[in-house]
Amino acid sequence: MDEIPVSCIHCNKEITGYYDKMYKGIRGKCLSYEIDFPLE
Repeated sequence: MDEIPVSCIHCNKEITGYYDKMYKGIRGKCLSYEIDFPLE
């Protein structure tokens, strides 16, 4: 199954995903706006 790219609601650029040990899950980050949030 292919993942659908997630876009930032502010600048519409693609979100970078990564695993965060502290939150124990996949997080997303907009590199332009420095916004960090859960993707799960």
